[in-house]
Amino acid sequence: MMLDMPDLMAFNDTCQVYILRSGETAVLVDFGSGAVLDFLRKEGLRVTDVMITHHHRDQVQGLGKAAQAGARIWVPACEQSLFHSVDWHWQGRTITNNYDVRQDRFSLLHSVDVTGLLEDYQSYTFGEYIFTVIPTPGHTPGSISLMVSLNGKRLTFSGDLIYGEGKVWSLAATQWTYNGGEGLPATVASLIDLKGREVDVLLPSHGGVITEPAKAIDLLVQRLVELMRLRNQNPRLLK
Repeated sequence: MMLDMPDLMAFNDTCQVYILRSGETAVLVDFGSGAVLDFLRKEGLRVTDVMITHHHRDQVQGLGKAAQAGARIWVPACEQSLFHSVDWHWQGRTITNNYDVRQDRFSLLHSVDVTGLLEDYQSYTFGEYIFTVIPTPGHTPGSISLMVSLNGKRLTFSGDLIYGEGKVWSLAATQWTYNGGEGLPATVASLIDLKGREVDVLLPSHGGVITEPAKAIDLLVQRLVELMRLRNQNPRLLK
C-alpha cells in the first residue's frame, strides 16, 4: 500500500499493520502475524507500543511475539477480556448456543499481557503522536478507531469498519445473533460519527487508503440502510 508520508508505512500481513516512525522507534496499529518485526529490524526500528482496533485473530494472532520483543500492548477497553483472559473465554464459551453467532471464536487462542486499555474518547501519547480513541462498533461490538494528526492531515485508523468506497470487509461479522443484523445500524452510526469528525484520510485494516472519506462513507451508509430495509431489520431506525 502506497502512503505519501515518510513517517507512516503500511506492512501487508494478515491485515494492514500500520507503522508510525518516531526516530529509531515505531508505534504500530494492529499487528497481524508478527512478521512486521522482521521488517522493522531491517529498517533499523524498534517497536515500543502496539495499539489494537479489535480482537479478531487476523489483527492480533502474533501478539505473543510483540510481548517477547518488549512492546507494550494496548487494547480496546470493551474487548479486554478477549486478550488478557482468553483461557476463561474459551472455557466459558457455550458451544450449544447456536443463536449467538458473534465472531468471538475468531479470537486469540492464548492470553497476552496487556499494558493498558484504550478507553473511549480518551487520548494517548506514543512517541511524537497523540491518538484519540473513537468507539466505532459494527464489525465487532467493541471495535475502535484511532485518530491522529500527521503532516497537517487528520488520519483515522478505522480497523474493519469500512473496506473501501461503499464496501465492508465482512458482512457476516455484523450478524451478532442468529439471523440478526445488530452490527448494521451500529456500523451506520459509527460511519456517520466519523464523517462528522471531518477526517481527511481513512486507513482501514483491509483495503486501500481512502482519500475521500465522505464519499466512501455516504455510499456505504446508503447501501447498509437499503440492506436493512430489504431484510426488514431494525425498522424503527428507518422511520
